[in-house]
Amino acid sequence: MVTVVAGSDTYGRVKSVAGVPIVTKFAMLHMLPLWPLASWYALGESTRETTGVPMLATHSKSTMPAIPLASLDRASVVMAYLRGVFGAFALLGFIPVLFVGIMMLTGEHLDDFAAIAFRIALGALALGIVGGGATYLFGRASARDRDLRLCCSELIRLPIDPARVQATDHDWILEASRAAAAESGARDGRATHLLQLVEARLAIGRGAETDLHERKTEELLAKLVKPE
Repeated sequence: MVTVVAGSDTYGRVKSVAGVPIVTKFAMLHMLPLWPLASWYALGESTRETTGVPMLATHSKSTMPAIPLASLDRASVVMAYLRGVFGAFALLGFIPVLFVGIMMLTGEHLDDFAAIAFRIALGALALGIVGGGATYLFGRASARDRDLRLCCSELIRLPIDPARVQATDHDWILEASRAAAAESGARDGRATHLLQLVEARLAIGRGAETDLHERKTEELLAKLVKPE
């Protein structure tokens, strides 16, 4: 009997900075991502709640502490689908390779069909492993995104880009940043630039003169980030 498992789960973990990645919540079927629902800055591990009839049909829902993004993260969505495809290749290749490998170890002769099938399965397994691993290399945060999020975290205490979060989170981000800047401003002039950076990113999130505030972001990062 095949158990039908439907619901939602998080996939496409990318752009991790200081342990905070971007993930996307998908509607899923049998652990395969179907369509994206929302992207988040993930702040912790997910927990899963499962309801339904065991061994027949269940509904699974994952939740995690997170800050929702204002829009889907394209890289996260693409990586989720790619990892699903490569995972399928690895699974489909692993089973025949295991079966034929056992035959070879027991000394059983392989006919031409079995030999060809083994080569195809081995290729699928290699493609799944190599391709799946490569997605984690291409899913890294850019140097600019890393610098930006780390600078903002000095005030927000979270490595996030305020420009990307939902408007409902703008107020607490601004209040927390102003409070942190006021606390350290008397001792560290850097706090003024950090607060200006957060304010510029929030302005971008509101759609206010995006080009102007992007240029201001670059100017502030040049002052805040020391060349390596």
